[in-house]
Amino acid sequence: MQILTPRVYWAQRHGEIYLRVELSDAKNLDISLQENNILQFRAQGHGAKGDNDYEFSLAFLEPVRPEVLIFYSSIIKAS
Repeated sequence: MQILTPRVYWAQRHGEIYLRVELSDAKNLDISLQENNILQFRAQGHGAKGDNDYEFSLAFLEPVRPEVLIFYSSIIKAS
């Protein structure tokens, strides 16, 4: 499998950042915020290029408090 970047959607308000990663059937999720304010995401799943390994890093300009990070995962299946 090749490693690809998933589609990532960003929204922000004062004091809040929202990220949505477009990846279905995600497995082996590895999401971490490094000390240098870099968010790292890795997972296996089905994205725009099919079943692959996906990853990305996102550098924040301002400090992010890791204790307020909230992760949501939802599974949407076509009927």
